[in-house]
Amino acid sequence: MNVMDGNAPGTAAVQTQSPSGAVRITVPGKKSETRPAQLKGVPIGHFIGEGAPLLTTALSGATTTTYSTPHGSQTLITVESDKSPRDYRFPLALSAGSTAKVEADGSVLIRDIEGRVTSAIVAPWAFDAAGKPVPTTFRFEDGALVQRIDFNSSNAFPLTADPSIQWVPWPVLALTGAELQVLAGLSAAVFVGGTWAGCTFSKLTGWIGQVVSQICVVIGVGRAVSAIGIISGAFKGASLVATKCYGINLAKPSAPLRDMPGRDCGF
Repeated sequence: MNVMDGNAPGTAAVQTQSPSGAVRITVPGKKSETRPAQLKGVPIGHFIGEGAPLLTTALSGATTTTYSTPHGSQTLITVESDKSPRDYRFPLALSAGSTAKVEADGSVLIRDIEGRVTSAIVAPWAFDAAGKPVPTTFRFEDGALVQRIDFNSSNAFPLTADPSIQWVPWPVLALTGAELQVLAGLSAAVFVGGTWAGCTFSKLTGWIGQVVSQICVVIGVGRAVSAIGIISGAFKGASLVATKCYGINLAKPSAPLRDMPGRDCGF
């Protein structure tokens, strides 16, 4: 992930490079002294940034703080008061032939010229300082991704919102038939009583914990649990060859399985 000067003086852009192309998002505001985000009221598992912040920008009534993540970047918007703007614009530049679309679940999927999902901007979230969820949505407007945050005077400030862009490290998630049977066998009960921290679930260890963590990093905590539920519903009890390599489309987990080369599953 690279930070570079934006098109306007004092602005900065964040470029995320995936194996299938680059996504460049210009962060609103002017570059300022880099400092960590406050994260007050943000539940565990929603912040997935690593290390020190890479960039801080200041704008009227708000700041943004950008962090690197294992597969992209996370930019946090800190909103200071109910007088702050509700719309935040992130001009988006994609590789030639790529397109971006807001999906029904609120996320944005970026597809290459062949229609394959290469990157995702996970469904946005926002919480006030008391930990209360605040409605927030994405839309596209004149080449920019716009995040709308519908706070009001009853919210506790500052509040924090998140546009998080992650490149998809594989067009599909490759698993052997035996591994897929285990993943599909996970039930909602597994997720009761555990805690998320940095996309690691406390009740899952070993390779299955790593798989769930990978899914979470790419599509977010909330969607990871949903995706595993969909996978379970679609493939639990399916007739699978234990030593065959299958591919799951994370953008649409219920889609038919793909046959994958054995090397993608480590054999």
